[in-house]
Amino acid sequence: IVASFNVFEPIRNRLILDQWQALFLNLYGNSSGFYNGLYTPHETRGWTTKTNRVITMGNEKYTLNNMGHRSLYNYERLDDKYKILIVGDSMTFGEEADDSYVWPNLLQEQDANFQVVNLATGGYGVDQMYITLQESIDYYEPNLVIVALIGDDLHRSTLKFRDYKKPKFEIVGDDLVPTNVPIGDIIEVRSELRNQY
Repeated sequence: IVASFNVFEPIRNRLILDQWQALFLNLYGNSSGFYNGLYTPHETRGWTTKTNRVITMGNEKYTLNNMGHRSLYNYERLDDKYKILIVGDSMTFGEEADDSYVWPNLLQEQDANFQVVNLATGGYGVDQMYITLQESIDYYEPNLVIVALIGDDLHRSTLKFRDYKKPKFEIVGDDLVPTNVPIGDIIEVRSELRNQY
């Protein structure tokens, strides 16, 4: 049964990929907007959060600070604090949750000696979390790193497109090599998809 499932995995991934690309074209085919103003394209991660945003959707308030973290506080380097760096997906970013219910914000409120940096981004796979951590860890110099993920985040790493064009790692010898990069802006990605279909 496992062998049979593996034979169909590329077909399953192709169907999922086509669905995400079609959704993107339907939602953003004639627009330069991206996810209600929360996200922007990123050349290595696919997309990332915008900076300095306070957006209300329904009853939920989304606050993105000066660094693009989902946080109620602007980031400043505080060397006397215990720095906790968090990477994750929408569950940790807090999609469909008010700022007051986002678990990294609740963690921040637990101890005044903590400095919690929430780098989670909706839709991310483990690959994008890895790139985010790789690009950010030296800057933040955390005491603790938390990687918060769900099972689907592993599958997302097998895709070249989910919500938006994204990196995909290939194994070359003993190395992980990112492919499908650099990621273009919305106009470039839209044009690439239209040419493809």
